[in-house]
Amino acid sequence: MTPRRGGATDQVDVELDLGPDGEQDEPDRGLSLTSRRRRWIAVGVVGALAAVVAAVTLVETWRTEARLAALRELPGVHAGLDEPLRELWQADGHLLVQSAGAVVVLDLESGQARGLDARSGAELWRDGDPGYTGCLDSRGFQDLVLVCTSFGGPGGAPLGGPALEADRSAETGSVRLVSRAPLTGETLQEVVLDGDWVAMFTVEEDVVLAVRTAEGHLEALRWHPATGNEVWSYRSVDVVLASDSTALAPVSTDPEQMVIGADRTIVLSLATGEEAERAELSPSWGLEDLALPGGRQVRWSDERSADRPEGVVVDADGTELYPLPGTPLSSDVDDGSVGEVLLVNGFDEANLLGVDVATGERLWEVDRTLWGVMRIGGRAVASGPDPQTGTEMVTVLDLRTGAVVWESESRGTGVTDGRVVLLVDESGPRSSLVAHTIADGYEEWRTPLPAGFWWTPPDVGEAVVFGNEAGLVGLG
Repeated sequence: MTPRRGGATDQVDVELDLGPDGEQDEPDRGLSLTSRRRRWIAVGVVGALAAVVAAVTLVETWRTEARLAALRELPGVHAGLDEPLRELWQADGHLLVQSAGAVVVLDLESGQARGLDARSGAELWRDGDPGYTGCLDSRGFQDLVLVCTSFGGPGGAPLGGPALEADRSAETGSVRLVSRAPLTGETLQEVVLDGDWVAMFTVEEDVVLAVRTAEGHLEALRWHPATGNEVWSYRSVDVVLASDSTALAPVSTDPEQMVIGADRTIVLSLATGEEAERAELSPSWGLEDLALPGGRQVRWSDERSADRPEGVVVDADGTELYPLPGTPLSSDVDDGSVGEVLLVNGFDEANLLGVDVATGERLWEVDRTLWGVMRIGGRAVASGPDPQTGTEMVTVLDLRTGAVVWESESRGTGVTDGRVVLLVDESGPRSSLVAHTIADGYEEWRTPLPAGFWWTPPDVGEAVVFGNEAGLVGLG
């Protein structure tokens, strides 16, 4: 049942209590002076209470508005979704990244990158150098730069993620990183490493790139794309990636180390670029920014065993406090409410646990696995399959109790303004974008998505951008 809200035009019947002569009674007629005083004192008390309630309501409204204003300053939070979004533009191409008001797409025919205005879809710039395979999401960088990759020679890589060819040849290519201004396409800095791509990822404000040289050495650097400064560089003394090897080099990284399983395992410190001992416990990608009270951190072990759980919570000085019963969930959006509860997907069952950050005690449990979490106003908004039917659902939980506040047979988008959350309803012949209030799930508005566009995780910037393999659509 859809909640109904009262409006200014609602009619209300009022009946007047008239005296025997058809005149309105005087309420104080026949009362003594003392009784009249008591009545007017009571009226004054009621009026004072009403004023107090109004003042409390006003203060609460101010607090809510201040909370929403602060939340909307966070990355990934929309400035306001009170009105239905409408289609602003469509464009061909593969979405690479949205950054600083510009959407960068890859032309699938020419291999050229071009920047589009996020509000209008108008072309801002086009790079005449074909061959880009992707751009890094650098929205978290303090300096707004776009870092794109291109490949030369036989060491090229397919669209959707560079990878080493299983059969390495003695002839290698090169990997080029280019940092650009998102709104103009101006080249800011660039660096080239000769060799086949092995790994690339961001660390804080920098990019780490590793390649296999023609001789089989491992070469790596940490590069600051805004200034072009080389934080460190590394080249293995011995041959560690033999040219006749047919196995791909397995790479694992965390925010502190890069581990490459070459002919010998190489562990590089991401702070210094020097070879190091592999840490027994290390931070995990996606959890390095997980803020726990009291300076606590989540640390991880690659191998799970009876005496070494995969995850533990450590104190600020590194002292282990308690093991984790599963994989902790970071939040795409977090307003800091109910920070004493850590969300964990259980290892052995399809369940979500609420864990006391201070003690590790299990506070509550629900029979589903969730991801894509947003923590807002004491609620957790997350996606996951229905435990009975397997249907994709969006579930909203009370962080303190684990109680399901509301749920919807929809896909989550990760788009919110702190008051409503956008979901994609695919139940009809045409998908719709629907705004639900986080507090109670009330549907505020819906708008159809353009025909032929199926849901993919959108980016939030000047517009909300959806797309498929053929093109993009901007809503705003």
